[in-house]
Amino acid sequence: MLPASMFHKLSREELRTTSLSRQGSGFYVTTVVTFGVEMMRLLGYFVAEGALVMVPDEGAYVVDFTFNKKKDKRLIADLCSISKRLFNVEPTLTEWGNSMKVGIRSRIVCDYLAGRYGLKSGATSKRVPDVVFNAPEDLKRQFLDAYYLGDAGVTASKELAAQLLQLFSQLGLVASTFSAPPGKSIIEGRRVNSSGSYLVPFPKTGPSSNDSLTHPPLSQIIPSIKPILGNLSPPESTRRRATRRYWNEIRNPIVQRRVAKLSEAEDHPISAVGIAKRFGTKGGGGDQLFVTRMADEGLLLRERVLGEAGRHYAYHLTDRGRQALETVANVDKLMLGDVAFAEIQQIEELQQSEHPTYVYDLSVPGTENFVADTAICHNTRFDIIFIIKDTPTPAEDERLASHILAVHRKHGYNVPPPIEFSLLKKYIAYAKKISPTLTKESEERIKDFYLDLRRRGSADQIGATPRTLESLIRLATARARILLRDQVTEEDALSAIALMNKMVEDVLTDQETKTRADFGVLLGRPAGERGKLATAIEVLRRLEGTDKKPVERRVFKEELLKTAKFADDEDAEKVIRSMFKEGLIYESKPGFFRRVGS
Repeated sequence: MLPASMFHKLSREELRTTSLSRQGSGFYVTTVVTFGVEMMRLLGYFVAEGALVMVPDEGAYVVDFTFNKKKDKRLIADLCSISKRLFNVEPTLTEWGNSMKVGIRSRIVCDYLAGRYGLKSGATSKRVPDVVFNAPEDLKRQFLDAYYLGDAGVTASKELAAQLLQLFSQLGLVASTFSAPPGKSIIEGRRVNSSGSYLVPFPKTGPSSNDSLTHPPLSQIIPSIKPILGNLSPPESTRRRATRRYWNEIRNPIVQRRVAKLSEAEDHPISAVGIAKRFGTKGGGGDQLFVTRMADEGLLLRERVLGEAGRHYAYHLTDRGRQALETVANVDKLMLGDVAFAEIQQIEELQQSEHPTYVYDLSVPGTENFVADTAICHNTRFDIIFIIKDTPTPAEDERLASHILAVHRKHGYNVPPPIEFSLLKKYIAYAKKISPTLTKESEERIKDFYLDLRRRGSADQIGATPRTLESLIRLATARARILLRDQVTEEDALSAIALMNKMVEDVLTDQETKTRADFGVLLGRPAGERGKLATAIEVLRRLEGTDKKPVERRVFKEELLKTAKFADDEDAEKVIRSMFKEGLIYESKPGFFRRVGS
């Protein structure tokens, strides 16, 4: 008989021949529990039908499972066998009506399952243990098989339903969720109030090919590329989707050649003669018709130039032309990828009083793209960001309220607007038809500013990207267009740069350190968060040592708190979760971390 304090001094072989017991209990369990098929099936059964009963005052510690005694005989036998092999514990069987309760009565087993796998009781508290997500595919399937044998995919836990979708996604399967509202039912003569449930049917095996999710509607594609397709264009009202097969029919050799010709104008102006030489077209008459039609459709802008051979026309790619080429390229990527799309079914505005713990965090960068369970979500495409805070101001509030009430009372305005709305609409519609081109001076201004932004970026953040450059060009072009100019001047470029600088000043102020960050933080991290992350990486590197040994989570967290960079245990835990989520660290074994690439 050895005290528990000697446990860590025993060798692996010695551990295999010893047992664990609490003093006076008379029950002995194994000291080494193998993580494999049996453990995954046990976890699956527990999430489906299990409950953890721990009542210290009464000395009751049991892992309970409830099955149908007639239909689930095979599951009961399997669970009993697993308990014996994993823990050396003979389960108790108790009949209750049509049910059979299987109990693993051991405080050590209860403490182990609760501490190691985070198992909890309560239908709404059920979760997929974290270890399942990090397990090999065959073990994930064992967990799912056991869970669905026990619960058939029905749960009262919304989070569990979402986790099941994520788990299926890791296996390359697309699952769906169905919800049932709260209601009342009668079970074995008892009236039971239900808090609602979620059904996640086991998806069909094999690769999913659900066209309604994977392939975008043609009605969203055709309008922007119709000028390229010409008489080969299907009707815009078609309800068909761009499946791989149908997209290949649309993108036939003729259309591919048109796309290639139009793409020539992406980097420099083109001419009919130049296209004929580039593609080896005889005569060039067809190429002249092509560029003329593209200009008429607004994809190219025609410019008369004077060269050595006399006057001729050069053609520049317009914003509409770029959009058409971008649409073709994006659909091509979709056809080769495995991304699926789903329509938004409902948008609900939540009152802050209902969810007081959730706020809009002004310091979070790059929030236009985010992951929600298995879905990659996109808020909006932006060129620049400005945060508009609705700060109460008595004088302004009174003026605005009076104005709105006066409009509703008189169905008009006390002071006529500077420009009549009908005229303003016509002006905007006319301005949209103009496609200004960059001048040399505006190009230099925008390029110098963009390169300066790139130089500010550091290794631990994502700096300004080509998308930033495109944003500057769009802003400068928009200013020239609203002024009805056919060229983007240096003044337009400076105005766009001023807007971008204003955004940096307004948005990129770290809410934790109250310091203004560089532009690169927009797609990187606020200064306070970067400092914590750098500290965490350095601490983990030091703990790994020269032999790159795994670091226990507990030790890692304790060392982080010693640095005084972290306010409390939760603050340190938040950074660890962030590192794990972003792939900076991984679990080499349960509870132990290593740096990726170490």
